[in-house]
Amino acid sequence: MNPLKRVLFVDDEPKVLDGLRRTLYVLRHEWRMDFVLSSTEALARLAAEPFDVIVTDMRMPDMSGADLLAEVIRLYPQMTRIVLSGSCEKEIALQSAALAHQFISKPCNAEVLKNVIDRVLVLRTMLSNPGLQTFVSRIKSLPSVPVLYYALMEAINDKDAPARKIGDIIAKDPAMSAKIIQLVNSPLFGLRRRLANPSEAAVYLGTDTLRSLALSIAVFSQFRADGPFRPSIDDLQSHSLRTAQLARRIAVSQALPQPQVEEAFLGGLLHDVGKLMLMGHDAAQYNQCIERARSADVPLPDMEHQLFGADHAEIGMYLLSLWGLSSGVVEAVALHHTTGEWDQGEKLGVAAAVLIANAVDHAATLQTAPGQELSDPMETADRLATRQVQVECKPYQLM
Repeated sequence: MNPLKRVLFVDDEPKVLDGLRRTLYVLRHEWRMDFVLSSTEALARLAAEPFDVIVTDMRMPDMSGADLLAEVIRLYPQMTRIVLSGSCEKEIALQSAALAHQFISKPCNAEVLKNVIDRVLVLRTMLSNPGLQTFVSRIKSLPSVPVLYYALMEAINDKDAPARKIGDIIAKDPAMSAKIIQLVNSPLFGLRRRLANPSEAAVYLGTDTLRSLALSIAVFSQFRADGPFRPSIDDLQSHSLRTAQLARRIAVSQALPQPQVEEAFLGGLLHDVGKLMLMGHDAAQYNQCIERARSADVPLPDMEHQLFGADHAEIGMYLLSLWGLSSGVVEAVALHHTTGEWDQGEKLGVAAAVLIANAVDHAATLQTAPGQELSDPMETADRLATRQVQVECKPYQLM
């Protein structure tokens, strides 16, 4: 029999905690729940026994929710961190951006809370390596391409720079895009529809908020690694952007609804975020992983499993799910190395568009040689998508 998952709720209002107890009573056979009235009491409870998830308010008198979550990250990085707040103030949202995995607005019904917590608890079982769980859970931001990071900082420091200009920079970078989409779709910003377009998300947030994120909260970071890295962070960013553009083109050719077209672009842009995480964690070790895959002539995901206990698609899926990105984007990231076959007349979805786009761009890169003519990857993607003949996209051997 599996032990009950443990969830700690923190709020300084007794009526709120009483309401949570009553609302969640039906889940007592699925979770073991503790309810405390202060951050101090929460830290004492965490020191006494382990918990899987913490759900906290942000405004509390003795120690704020932000300070509490900072301590949780330091002491218990493997825990999933959720903010349950009735405040939609920008300050609260920005503080949460660098600390929480998920955001819930209160009052909320039991079903919403159950779905969010169930999702993160299921995720914990999907990544079996405890070290990787801890590593992923403590991530506040992903490393960005240096040239784009500098361009972002320059635009943000320019008081006359429009949000659209900043958004266009963000939309070229997988790391920045992942964080901005996580934030803009949180209930703390009160958006009535989910966004998957990084440029549109930046315009919605506005220049002042973006400036606060970059300068005060530091949710954007520059990639740094000692020694050379193969492939380079610039190559990875370029491949991700090309894959995003191809995936969007395929989605348009399939007449998918506009929200799914945007998900295809975002899924293509983010499909390799797991590599970003492994690069930023230990570039030398990941270099070794790539070299061992090449010398043994085995697919890179197989070697990643041998060395890390999970491949970059699974790690990326875990983080983006933890951050609450849409199921369409998460599925595309998770499945971009699988084998897919589509029969004539079958419409391709978001995940298939990203899978084909990734395979086409890698094939174009592999076939390129001095003096060799190569068909346009965009035309190749169009041909695969519009013919709708039986198509099989096998995983790329190394990447």
